[in-house]
Order: sequence, then structure tokens, then C-alpha cells
Amino acid sequence: MKKILNRVLAAAVAVPMALTQSVVMNISAEDAGVKSLTLDTFIEIPADQTESTWNLKMLNVVTSIEGTQKEIAKDDFLDLLPKNNSYTILIKELMSEAANPVLTVNNGIVTIKAAVDMTHYAESEIYSEIRQALKDKGYTDEVVMNEFNKTIEVTAAVDANVLMDGKDVDVNVDVTADGEALDIYSMSTYFEGLTKELAASVIAQTGADLAEVADSMGDIELIKKLKNVEKKMRKAANFSHDARSYANADEMLAAVSAFVAKKTSAYKVPASVDEAVARHGYKFNKAIELVNDITISSGYTLDVDANDVAALAKQGYDFEVAASTGTYTVTFKIPDAEADEVEAYVNANAESGKAYDSSYKVVDVKASANGNAYFNVTRKIVLKDIEDTTTTTDTTTTTGTTTTESGSSDTTTTTITTESGSSDTTATTTTTGSGSSDTTTTTTTTTGTGVIPVDFVLEMVEVTANKGYYFSHDTEAFDLTELVDSLTLVGTLDGNDYTVSISPSNFASYLTPEFATPADYFNKVEGTAYVASELALTFNAPATMTVADDADLTVTDNPMVYIGVKGDADLNGKVEIPDGLAVLQYYSNSAAGLDVTLLDTTDEDLETLAYFLADVDTESKAGKNSDDGKLDISDGVNILTYYSYNAAGLNPVWDEILGK
Repeated sequence: MKKILNRVLAAAVAVPMALTQSVVMNISAEDAGVKSLTLDTFIEIPADQTESTWNLKMLNVVTSIEGTQKEIAKDDFLDLLPKNNSYTILIKELMSEAANPVLTVNNGIVTIKAAVDMTHYAESEIYSEIRQALKDKGYTDEVVMNEFNKTIEVTAAVDANVLMDGKDVDVNVDVTADGEALDIYSMSTYFEGLTKELAASVIAQTGADLAEVADSMGDIELIKKLKNVEKKMRKAANFSHDARSYANADEMLAAVSAFVAKKTSAYKVPASVDEAVARHGYKFNKAIELVNDITISSGYTLDVDANDVAALAKQGYDFEVAASTGTYTVTFKIPDAEADEVEAYVNANAESGKAYDSSYKVVDVKASANGNAYFNVTRKIVLKDIEDTTTTTDTTTTTGTTTTESGSSDTTTTTITTESGSSDTTATTTTTGSGSSDTTTTTTTTTGTGVIPVDFVLEMVEVTANKGYYFSHDTEAFDLTELVDSLTLVGTLDGNDYTVSISPSNFASYLTPEFATPADYFNKVEGTAYVASELALTFNAPATMTVADDADLTVTDNPMVYIGVKGDADLNGKVEIPDGLAVLQYYSNSAAGLDVTLLDTTDEDLETLAYFLADVDTESKAGKNSDDGKLDISDGVNILTYYSYNAAGLNPVWDEILGK
């Protein structure tokens, strides 16, 4: 699965790129010659419509190439596959023995099939090593091994017929080995079974004991790789992240890149549109060439490259990105290229008293870990009252009262604030005069502190979160007064808006963290050297509190927590000699008046975590030398002492090393 957190990037850029490969215009039968299709063709929406019809256009092009059967060069095929997917890992390991994949279009279903004979791979990578190991142990007789002599078939299919009614693309991938279906999340299990069969066969033929055979086989590299990617794929299928908003594509990608960097150093997400094109644009361009090679005979060709898609992404604004159990969504706006035509159409057809004000397009993208993708472009039209463009407005503002005069209509708004006990009440009275008709509306909002009235009805909660730094061995419960700045209950009382600010001392009564302690969080996140992530909070309404039927009690602003191993100055998850030397170097450079950091990163929070872990005596969270603590010789020596004790098997304890 390609860089799982990179799915958000893929949704914003790569998915539209991939779908663009299938753009086609509705060309009438009398049109002749090759039609060059640009990216504008794909996102275009006629002035009298509000939704893209790319799905029907895609269905049209698939229909036009019905009956196609074409070989695809296996190198081109591999270039189109995501790098870290269990199918890809399997195919790339074995591709030297594979024939070129074949693409077919039959009854609206596009299928790509690749067959791989494992015989040569098994001989060169598995059997030969076993024979040599057995020979070294004195077994010279010929040993027959064929358990891995399998033919692997990979078939990817897309049923274009579903596009008649929707805008979802679902890629179904099947992998079989000699007719046995392999699960995408457990391919390694199948090959481990072959390994056991092979071991049993070798033992039966040589009389060797199980331990000797197991030692001679060692770890099969293919199985190790598959296990690694299967773990990532399972995480991908369960990953969720609250929605976040960004002004533009570069801001979004920079945030995603920083988020991934906090999660893992295994891969790097492009931090800008230009960087994404520089790193991955060639694959998109190659895909366009491949598609054009297939569709050219049908009369269509694509005139688009990665830079065109980048230009579209740079036009985008108001990005919103989220993930929910493995489905990654991106929504953003782009300018309406047909705005002039839309204005003319709307003004000619709008209801009385209304006129065109503005319009824009919204791009919605979804990409899931199971291979499903959704793409749509819609138009949003903003109308205005015609009267708004013909009146003259004079505004006079005084303290406490605002009067607006517009034609013969006068509006007076008076705000009165009173303070009573532990609650503040704001009453707003609005009087609107128009001719002989006056309308008065009064709205009251009351804010209480700590005390929740019996008739209060809860509608939502607002949390302002902070962040914290912890040791991986810390078994003390998370202190919510440190991680949460404020908790406010929002609802109504006697029909009026009412909010209650909860005292920090009561945060724990209402909020429950996903993990109870830093140690619990650290130990349950597999394969990580440190934790740099949100701590999900759940709001718990008291049984005595009335909750509105449509209440949304989701905590959307969760605190960030940073957890690492004490003494681990380079954040690799271990306390080693380089950690102590890094602290001593930090001290030396600092004493010489040089600018110093522990990590080569622009992420201030990770630098703060590294400093916190390295400052083993005073445990400063300032991220640099300050009145709270300094990295000095004693920190470096204590880290080296801890390492030496641990290397000697003495099970060191930090408090003992620090003399506490």
C-alpha cells in the first residue's frame, strides 16, 4: 500500500490524475479524426448544469475500446503500481520470470492480468541456499525441492458499467497460486505454509533434524517483505483522522508531510505541489502515454501532463482533509471557469428578485485502502437580492447602539450585558422598521461557570487542546489539566443559548483519553521509536444531564502527545552510545556560543521531545537550554552509564543512576 498516510496526498492529486486518464468528450458520429482532450474538458460543467458527468464520459470511452486485447510492457506495468502494496511486492520479487501483462476490455469490464512462474525465483533464492547449508552440514545426496514451484496470477478488474449510475471506481484485485486464492492481508501466511511443507520434505529426504533444517532455511526475504507491508495495510484500513482545513494545496501538503514525519521516518510525503510533481510526475506522464497507446485507435487521445494537474491543484482553496477507518477524503474549491456563461444563464432563469452573485466549483475525492475511489466536481451558485445592488447605505456607529439606514428601512440593535453571580447574560434586541411595520426580536445568551442548571440541554462540546511530553515508562495517568486548556458545554436553557465553562479540576469527570497512561499508549503502538500523535478524547455526559437528540459530542480538537524513551536523544527508540555523544556535542557547541539542536529537523515539537528525553536529570520541556534545565556533561555521562549497565544485563533504573 503506497505510503499509507500519503493517501491524503493521493486523494488530492494522484486520484484526479488517474481519473483524468479516462476523460472523453461526447463526440457525435459525424465527427472525424483524433480528438485531443485536455484537463479542462474533465472539470468542465455546462452553464445550465451543476455537476460533472465524467462518469458517463468514462463509460463512453470504455465502450469505444470494447474488444481490445493488448500486451503491456511489464516495466510499464510495474511503474503504474503503488510501491508498497503486497501485490506489488509479490510481483516485483518475481517479475523476472513473468510474461508481459495483458489488458482486455470485455462487456465493459477492463481487466489487466499478469502471470508469474516462481520456479526460477525459488531455485535461485530458496533452494540453492538450502542445498548449500545442507552440504555444509555433510548432507551430499540430491534433495528434491518443488514446494515453491507455483504459478502466481494477479488480475485487476474495473467494471465500468457501474459508472452509468454513480461516480465510484472500484478496482477488484485477485491473486491466486495454482488456483488457490490469496488474501491481500495474509499472503505471507500462504508462503509460510509452503515453507513448512518444504522443511518437512527436506527432513524426510535427508534425515536431518528439524533445527538443522530450520537454521539452513533462515528467513525467506519475500515472506519478511510481505509481513511488513501487510502490517501497514491493516493500519491503513483502520486509520482515522479528524477533518482539518487548509487554505491551499501547498499548505495542506506541508501539513500532511509534517504529520507523516511525526508518525514515521520510513518515508517522506512531498510538502508542496511542485515537490509532488518533481517526485511523482513522471509516473503520471508515463500512465498518460500508456492510456493513449490503448485509446488512440478509438479516436481519443489525452493532451495533459503532470504540470497541468499541478496547475489545477494550485488553483484550489479551502481544502478539507479527513480519514475514517481507511477512507481518505479531500474536498476543495476551484474557480468556476464558466462563470460568465453561468451568470448569463442564471440571470435569464432566476426567480423574481434574485440575480447571480458568484459561483465556484467543489472537487470531492475519496480513496480507500480497499481500492475504492470516488471523484466528483460540482458547481455552487450564490444568488443575491436584486434590491441589494440598488440601495444606498449610510452607517453610523456609537458605543452600545448601531443604527443602519437603508432607503426607508431603519434597523436598531442594542446589546445589554449583565453579570449575575457565576453567569453572564447577553440580551440582543433588534428592531427593524420598514414603512409602518416594526419587528422586534430578542435573543439571550447566558454563560455559566461550573454550575449546570437542571433544565440545561446539551447540544455539543468545545475543547481547546494543548500538548504534552512524556516518557515511555510513565505509568501515571495523563493529566488532562495539562493537555486541555478549556472545556465548554454548549446548549440551551429555557429556549435560550446557554454555555457552561467546566473547571480544569473537573476535566477528568467529563473527558476520557483513548489511552490511560503514556506507557499504555507507547506500548500499544507497534513498531514505533516514539509517539508523536493526537490523544483521542471521548466526552462522557453525566447520567443526570439532558442531551439533545441531535447532539454532536465529538471532541474535534484533541491534544498532541509526544512519548519517547528516556535518554534517547536521536529518537531511534534506543538508548545507545550515539545518544550520549550527541548530548556531549550539544554541550560543547553550546558552550562555544554556537546555535545547537539535537535533530536535523524543522519540527520544533520533535526537537523539544528529543531535548526532554536527553535532559535526564531536570527533564526540561523547553526544547533548549533555559532556566528550566540545561543539557550538560552530566546528562551525557548518565546516558552512557545507562547504556553500559544495560549492555551488561544489569537492568538499569534511571532513578538509581541519577541518585534519586
